[in-house]
Amino acid sequence: MTATALLLAGCGLAALGTPGTASRRLSALAVARREDLAGPPAPGGLLGAVRADRRLVGAAIVGALSSVAWLLAGPVPAVLLALCGLVARRCLQWLAAERDADRAELELLAMVGALAEEYQAGATVSAAFAAASATAGRYREPMRHAASLASDGADVTPALASDAGLAPLAVACAAAGRNGLSLAAVLDGVRADLLSDRQTRRAVRTALTGPRTSALLLATLPAVGLLMGAAMGANPQRVLLHTPAGLGALAAGAALDVAGVVWTLLLTRRALA
Repeated sequence: MTATALLLAGCGLAALGTPGTASRRLSALAVARREDLAGPPAPGGLLGAVRADRRLVGAAIVGALSSVAWLLAGPVPAVLLALCGLVARRCLQWLAAERDADRAELELLAMVGALAEEYQAGATVSAAFAAASATAGRYREPMRHAASLASDGADVTPALASDAGLAPLAVACAAAGRNGLSLAAVLDGVRADLLSDRQTRRAVRTALTGPRTSALLLATLPAVGLLMGAAMGANPQRVLLHTPAGLGALAAGAALDVAGVVWTLLLTRRALA
């Protein structure tokens, strides 16, 4: 018990860092916050620092739990716990990427709508892009560059093509300039297409909520069964952790359980692509 307590204390200190490390992290967060307030968020800003700290804390927690499992139950449960932690982290990254893509889609839709409204209200191309950049979110810099190019009488397509998320708008602006089409009509078409795509993805995401929830519930059932067995005095942990057959069953069950969750996420991600 003393060794376990010392191990947990050491892992906690490793996650938090020394006083100097903690001070440097707080200083970095303060500088990043000032940068975010001063202008558009940069990859190394506050959000990047917070995500980096979350990754460090998550790795420290997984390492601490694996170390405790090694001391209490042996190497097999510790390795399984570490692998499950890595897979869970990867699955959370996939879900975070989906949420990020959804936010990017919403920002693009709002920005194209603002651009169309500004242009229809009589603003010049440069003024319309400059005004729309205020609601562009992550696309603020390309939109500002496009406004600068338009004010010089240059084509805005190179600025828009620099970001893959602005590809629909870049193609529309290039088509309008090449064929002499009305930019207002082209922007209305782009907005309608984006809105239709978003509604389709939302419908697909809603339909996939059921399978994902079912997979998650099924993945937790073995743990619930073990807890119920332990509560009834059957001591399933004695068989699983201290016999060769139990360790083999534990490894196979954990592998199949994790594989089922990952396979479900992969299939649903393919449907959302």
